[in-house]
Amino acid sequence: MSYLDSAFPAVVNTTDFDLIMYNRIVNGITALTAAMGSISDQAGNIVFSRPAYASIADGEWFTGGNVLQGGTDDISVSILFRAVGSGVRPILTTQNAPDSQGYILEIFAVGLEAPMMMFTIDDGVDSFSIWGTAPPTTGTGAEWHRVDVVIDRSDVSKCTIFFDGVYDTGGSDGATALAAVGDIDNANDFVISGYDDGSGSGALEVRDARIYIAAGAHWTDGHIRFHYANPRDFGAGGGTYTAYWPFDDAPTAANADGDGMITDGSGGGFHLDAGGGDTTNYATHSRVGIGIEFGSVSKLTWSGTNVEVDYLEVLDDPWTFGTLAPAGDCTVSNDATVDVGGTLTLSGNLSVVGVIEVDTITGTSFTIAQIPEPSDPPDEHAVMWCSNGTGIGDVGDIMVKIQHGSVVKSTTLVNFV
Repeated sequence: MSYLDSAFPAVVNTTDFDLIMYNRIVNGITALTAAMGSISDQAGNIVFSRPAYASIADGEWFTGGNVLQGGTDDISVSILFRAVGSGVRPILTTQNAPDSQGYILEIFAVGLEAPMMMFTIDDGVDSFSIWGTAPPTTGTGAEWHRVDVVIDRSDVSKCTIFFDGVYDTGGSDGATALAAVGDIDNANDFVISGYDDGSGSGALEVRDARIYIAAGAHWTDGHIRFHYANPRDFGAGGGTYTAYWPFDDAPTAANADGDGMITDGSGGGFHLDAGGGDTTNYATHSRVGIGIEFGSVSKLTWSGTNVEVDYLEVLDDPWTFGTLAPAGDCTVSNDATVDVGGTLTLSGNLSVVGVIEVDTITGTSFTIAQIPEPSDPPDEHAVMWCSNGTGIGDVGDIMVKIQHGSVVKSTTLVNFV
């Protein structure tokens, strides 16, 4: 599920809708035309998602004040972000400088190494770090990434990093280093996108952040997969949170500075305040084409004109009838699959550059382009095409190839002479 400006795989607002369809189409939709309006279900509810997010410019950061210190507790953190500025920088921290007391989740690199995600706890003398292997994209065209970290202070084998929902622990400083770290509390602020004083900040966009600090604060693998598959859903499926923030309420939330504030959704009062630089640059954003949410929807109707997708799959489950009905044209650049019981209804044209597979086609007419002989169909299937003279069939012939019981037979339906 992508968005217009750089194909983030996967972020949709699930406050009102689930992502049963998520893994089916996460890499499918790469472009929704600028002419598209909204998408509604059969009841008229808008299901085309345009979720908000916080945009933090260079020299800006968000601070919660001197809160959420780690002490000697276990820590789990999760953040959904896009690093649109320079690569190496702090993402979430209580440190006031590199290699100082506190904890930090950062994009880190040494020498010519590709950047990686790294999490460190430091008591001012001893430190322990754990790092991943997957390089986050940064700068122009950066993608959205979900990073989850779990630190079990008593068991290094349970210290993990997940990158975009996948286990990504590349290494750590080991059990001895972990055991040596004591109290990591300090007098610094909790900060997103920068150190305590805002130094090290870089252009960052954030959709949500969540943190769990306590003895035994260990999210399970299932909780972490929930975070990835259900962004901005802070329900019980994601485990326990000490604090969490959906980055969407700054324009209307009042505070003493009048510069925007992110409300702690957990009710713990750990609000984040915009700071540094020209805070008027801070705003939430809403872009057409962020994603489409599916769940318990029996019919979708496009109120705009055309829609372009890379891959279209209409499933019997979880949709009641699995009906898609764009008001205009639908272009599928790869395959189009409509399962049994599903219906694709178009008042415009359907153009497929690839293969279309359906059980029944009903309509007044359809157009077949001249193509080379396609590969053999799967067993118990047939493929029909208009020949361009390459392979069996002469130019203009309408051909069919059938496979049954692993035997393939071909014939000419219409001989163009």
